[in-house]
Amino acid sequence: MTWRSVVQRLRREGRDVLELVLLPGLAAVLPWPVCFKLFKFLAHWSWLYREVVDTDCAQAQAQGWVQDARGWCWQRRLVQLVDHADHYLHRTRSDAWLRRYVQVQGDWLAHGQPALLFTFHWGAGMWGLRHARQAGLKVHALAAPAEGAAFAGRWVLRRYAQARLRSVEQALGTDLIFVPKGLRHLRGVLAKKEQVLALLDVPQDQGQGQVCTFLGQRVLLSAAMPLLAQRQQGNSVWYVTGLDVHTGRRYLHITPLEAGLSAQALMETMVQGLERWVQEAPAAWHLWGQWPRFSGPAQAVQDAPVPEEESLCWSAEKITDAWFRSHFEYAADVVYAWLSAVVDVRSARMMQFGCGDGITDLALALRYGAGHIHGVDVRREYEKLPLIAQQQLGLEILPKALSFETIRPSAPLQGQAALYDVVMSWSTFEHVQRDQVLPILKDLYACLRPGGYFFLQIEPLYYSAFGAHLGRYDSVPWHHLLVTDDELWDVVRNCEAPLHADEVDFGFADFGPEGYKRFVFEEYQALNRLTADELVALTAEAGFAVVRQERRSYEPSPVPDVLLEKYGRDVLVNNEIFLLLQRK
Repeated sequence: MTWRSVVQRLRREGRDVLELVLLPGLAAVLPWPVCFKLFKFLAHWSWLYREVVDTDCAQAQAQGWVQDARGWCWQRRLVQLVDHADHYLHRTRSDAWLRRYVQVQGDWLAHGQPALLFTFHWGAGMWGLRHARQAGLKVHALAAPAEGAAFAGRWVLRRYAQARLRSVEQALGTDLIFVPKGLRHLRGVLAKKEQVLALLDVPQDQGQGQVCTFLGQRVLLSAAMPLLAQRQQGNSVWYVTGLDVHTGRRYLHITPLEAGLSAQALMETMVQGLERWVQEAPAAWHLWGQWPRFSGPAQAVQDAPVPEEESLCWSAEKITDAWFRSHFEYAADVVYAWLSAVVDVRSARMMQFGCGDGITDLALALRYGAGHIHGVDVRREYEKLPLIAQQQLGLEILPKALSFETIRPSAPLQGQAALYDVVMSWSTFEHVQRDQVLPILKDLYACLRPGGYFFLQIEPLYYSAFGAHLGRYDSVPWHHLLVTDDELWDVVRNCEAPLHADEVDFGFADFGPEGYKRFVFEEYQALNRLTADELVALTAEAGFAVVRQERRSYEPSPVPDVLLEKYGRDVLVNNEIFLLLQRK
């Protein structure tokens, strides 16, 4: 060993001591607000984490994810510093620190059940581990041992990596599963009704794994854990732990994975989620410098086959149900007619807000080739779709373009997936609580990419002839505006006439005839009673620009004079509204 190599080694070890121990270790002795202010100042030093930051910035810049290099590098250094500091914070702070500085959105799966947890090399993740343990989970993290060429000649780095792995074990309260040798114990962990945590964004250097699209390019990722998640019957979640670079507070977002999805669909769902967070904070992703390992070897990725859609055999001639036909044909035709003028539905990422039973989404995929529709709803009617599709179309398997998710009422959707090109809503917004209409519109606005579109339809509007949504039981126009709710309920309760076929949805059997009456009447009482003008005004307040609108009138009989004295005629005959909105 020459003197020059000795000096280089000492410099390298000295830098590791400073970057991995001394500076992040300040978090162990300083109050966090004071420490974070200091970290924000230190992040301006261009020599700090220079090797990592310069490499990351160069790769991100090459992919078009750096607009302000100086600001990007500052944030990258800050995230790196905080991530290292969490090793020391975790060891010196109680759960009270977590409750004070970590904002949590979403819930872990119930403890005592086998489950898979997924996360990414994004943000600063130690406190997500701590929170999972606090919630009662017994999570075993998959990890690589601190060995190999990366640690050659770097004693401090190796010691730090080993200590950090011990911190992960302490945070979770369980032993790590080291790959690849420890994988044989994985099924045993699940058999004990404990949980396994895997980092999904791990490059596949050998050209094996699953091809998916990430940040606009094809990459290879391991499909082993998503395949295992597929077999877990929905007991899986993905999460991220981010950093607010202004305050130093953390945010933990937990998202359940939909049951019944293929391994490919599960992977795509999570990768799209990561993409959304990278769009929010590109500098928070730690693996920019390894981008060639994701997109290469280039030839291997280029030549990797893209899974083809299963053969989907179906026939509309099999349709016998009027409700199915109206949504499979009419509703889908209207949505396509409005959207096809502004987007290519075959390539657009679309979300259906209030997807219901998913029939319209199915039609858009089968009849118009929609390539990606994610349906969300507070109810789980879409779970009936596979059986309905088999009965009405002879379809044996749903298109991979479709995915569905149950959401909590008024729960934010922003940040849970990559930005959408289109959001759709068909006869849903009249059921949103009035005080939640504007927050939800703003949330959907944030779910769209800049320039993205929102198609919204409501029928019937509340003040129209049958705006009570009780027309299947009450044939008197505007009756809900003329009598009390008690009188209206008597009409519904005493109705013995058979329901028209296209008024009977697939949820009818869940309630029975009398239970369904109560259900639809309670739905009537919960209507927000928005007029078309009020709806348009709220969309403008949420930030949308109106590209196109259409209002349809329906007057089955002359409007009662007593109503014309209270309401405008336009309000009383306006039965339906179509809106095509755009994010500015």
